[in-house]
Amino acid sequence: MKLPKLPKYTVKTDLQKLVELESYDSTLKGINDKTQKEYDIHTWNMIMTPEGAKQLLAVKFHNRPKSSTHINRMVDDMNNGKWHTSYDPIKIDSGYKLSDGQHRLEAIIKSGISVPVVLYYPVQEEQYKYIDQGIKRTGSHQIHMQGIADAPLIASGLKQIHEWSANKPNSGTAPSLDVLDDYKLLYLNDLEKNKSLVKLIKKDRSKKVNHGELLALITILKDFHSNDIVDEYIEQIFYPPISLLDDKYHPITRTNKYLVDLTQRSLENKIKVSTFNREVLSSLYFGFIPFSKNQKLRSYAKDSFDQIVSLHDSSRVSYNQRIADFANNKVVGNFNKKNILKV
Repeated sequence: MKLPKLPKYTVKTDLQKLVELESYDSTLKGINDKTQKEYDIHTWNMIMTPEGAKQLLAVKFHNRPKSSTHINRMVDDMNNGKWHTSYDPIKIDSGYKLSDGQHRLEAIIKSGISVPVVLYYPVQEEQYKYIDQGIKRTGSHQIHMQGIADAPLIASGLKQIHEWSANKPNSGTAPSLDVLDDYKLLYLNDLEKNKSLVKLIKKDRSKKVNHGELLALITILKDFHSNDIVDEYIEQIFYPPISLLDDKYHPITRTNKYLVDLTQRSLENKIKVSTFNREVLSSLYFGFIPFSKNQKLRSYAKDSFDQIVSLHDSSRVSYNQRIADFANNKVVGNFNKKNILKV
């Protein structure tokens, strides 16, 4: 990341001295809640170094508990050059205690990377109680604001593909908005084309499945197999033709039966939601392989983790191929009529 020409906040920086020397970039007006009188809030645009971040965090302050997932997400952005200067400032109160910004400072320390920040001093000491009271903007919000329909479903599909291709299964952490934008660039068109069948299944309350995972699975499978074969498989799995039900070794019959059993166990609270989602996903993936080859399915998968690992591998191949196609100005996506990639 190329840094602007700004003064650095280091371990030697004395914020109190800067205030005394009136060495600040600008001054805003704040209102004291108790006296209702105006007071000056000074601002600085600076490069926050890891050493400077440690100095600010060393002073006892009021703040919420640290979130390691939030910190790690920012560290990833900093390390990958995706960090952007936030106009939400680092806030210091009149006692020179940190009031807001601990996660950014922790990320700067952990990444070892200096980044531009805006500093505010002084904010009222009681203000920490009211920071971050708004609704956090999510990936779904971002997609909705771009005028894309079915934003929650699309965002969930993007998150699943990111988890698989980045090998971060069930991380519980949504990708940063910048990372989501990268995946949106590569996968949005296909997710939108594939969502109609998923929306139909979503309306059927008897079909229990993680719809974001299902949409992501369909999209990944179509990078390696005929679009028509994938659509036929998903349709028959959830709405099996009566003619197939007598063939107990048909992939549709065996997979559908397993899904029905899983759903019953879930309804009886005999299986955790996370385990249910994993088993559904792995069985759908496992059943598709013989279906695509017009083979029987005589033995079922004993270890669902093997199927998840295989899906992760396919997702990485898909992502890397799409990146390569995009870099070479080729058409990106699963517009294939027959197999075009091999895992």
